[in-house]
Amino acid sequence: MNRSSKLALAVAAALIAALAWRALHGAAPEASAPPAFAQEALTARVPLTASAPAVGVPAPLPTKPDAVRIDDPACIVKMPSPPSEADAIEDADSKRAAPGVGAREQASRASLLARMHASTDPYANAVAVWVDLGDGEGQLAERARRLGALAASTRDPRVYGLALHTCWKKLGRECESLSARRWSELDPGNALPWLMMLDEAKSSGDVSGEQEAMFHVTQSQHMALREQAPLQPIIDAAPDDPDSLAAARALALDAMGIVATQTLPQSVMACRAATPADANTWQQCSAMIDLMEHRSDSLLVRALGATLDKRLTGNTGALALLKAQRERIDAVDLASSSSCADLHAKLALMRRLAVEGEAAVAVDLVR
Repeated sequence: MNRSSKLALAVAAALIAALAWRALHGAAPEASAPPAFAQEALTARVPLTASAPAVGVPAPLPTKPDAVRIDDPACIVKMPSPPSEADAIEDADSKRAAPGVGAREQASRASLLARMHASTDPYANAVAVWVDLGDGEGQLAERARRLGALAASTRDPRVYGLALHTCWKKLGRECESLSARRWSELDPGNALPWLMMLDEAKSSGDVSGEQEAMFHVTQSQHMALREQAPLQPIIDAAPDDPDSLAAARALALDAMGIVATQTLPQSVMACRAATPADANTWQQCSAMIDLMEHRSDSLLVRALGATLDKRLTGNTGALALLKAQRERIDAVDLASSSSCADLHAKLALMRRLAVEGEAAVAVDLVR
């Protein structure tokens, strides 16, 4: 995939996030962060080795600060302006061919993927498979088949969740060996596999299955989507030379584009019509909304929870804070960089998003 395609995926991800926010809160907010934010605040607060790794996450490779001070052209990328309406409707026969990926970039990407495939961390192996295949029908099936094979013998919830979320409700026999129930066993306390089971029970008319799934959702400790988790092994596999940093960012943008195509279980909105008249359902929905609003790693899920909270109780307190947090993260143009130091700082933010989760990083940045 060439650089233009990678940047387009990042733009698509940003548009999807903006549309979701618009649906919940009206017009999308304008970015208001000062231009120096990414280059100064991030460099000061989030070096690549600053974040404490989560359980099961390997420490990043040693960094070489001097290497990233070289303003190599590989580090300098300017995000292109959105296409004009005329460009968007241009006839396919007259479209210009996208520029090819240079040999230098291809070599850096191949080296980075080889390091991930050779890693002792099974999650790095799985992410290498997940991000290295294209989006054609045959490639999607191959991605699911290979991830399914890795998940079949794993006890790592990150690997299993990546495989299941990739092919859930999308493909056939490639995913037959995977189940949300098995994921719940590997990832106890996470509501997401139980929300998947709630969807499945609803679609099949399994009332007892719905009751079981809803009970476990309300008893869960958190709702962990881990949407940006694949960025961590990508960034950790990259040495600090400019070509490797640029390849890590390009591959991370690919990963963000893939994530943007994945959907939430429809059951996240199961409580939109709850009323106090049904005391049992109201109690369960109150617990579920609290989980979404306060114990999810996703700002979108927190916004959905806060919107349901407003609809059911009139409470609007969380919405303004969530809006500020969303603005703060969206103000950073991760697809552009003005120097190697700037690129290094933005990779640092990507790694924090991967390890700590979007919601935790947003809380920290808005304090």
